[in-house]
Amino acid sequence: EMDDLERKLEIVGVGRRSMELLDEEGMEAIYKKCQTPENVIAHMRMVAQVVNQIVNDISQEFRPEEKEAVEKAALLHDICRTEKMHAEKSAKVLAKEGYQEISDIVALHHSDKQESNEQLTLEEILFYADKKVQATNLSLWMSVLPKALKNAEAFRRRKPSIAGCMRRRWLSRRKLNKEIGEHTSEL
Repeated sequence: EMDDLERKLEIVGVGRRSMELLDEEGMEAIYKKCQTPENVIAHMRMVAQVVNQIVNDISQEFRPEEKEAVEKAALLHDICRTEKMHAEKSAKVLAKEGYQEISDIVALHHSDKQESNEQLTLEEILFYADKKVQATNLSLWMSVLPKALKNAEAFRRRKPSIAGCMRRRWLSRRKLNKEIGEHTSEL
């Protein structure tokens, strides 16, 4: 019987790596290699949390390796987010790194192909989690937008220098939010 390390190092195919070898350090290396922005990494971590909720809450049973694959796909699905056709490019990077199972999920999570069976696919779970996080972030921004516009208009009418100061403050906050990947309702 193989011990844990032997099982992890077991050959999974030429040019392929076991998902078990992809730990936090390995993911950080991929983020760095792809120059993935911090706010995108934060987004992917939020998506992974939603994915975990889904696979643990629904009645459909998933094998442990399926749960691991979709969680790691969530943590890596937008590594090339700053490029056109980011899902396909992200999938190619992951395939090139040897993580074909993760690559397959990432490649199809933006696909419009629907499975005809009743059970959710891993790609559909990733798609749903990604859209849920995006919708949450959008609703946060939409909730503060009217107040921000009202404040900007009031300041513009009062005094141009105050309006300029408010605009600089708003732009600074926007840059900060972009850097840290968080959205705040306090403007």
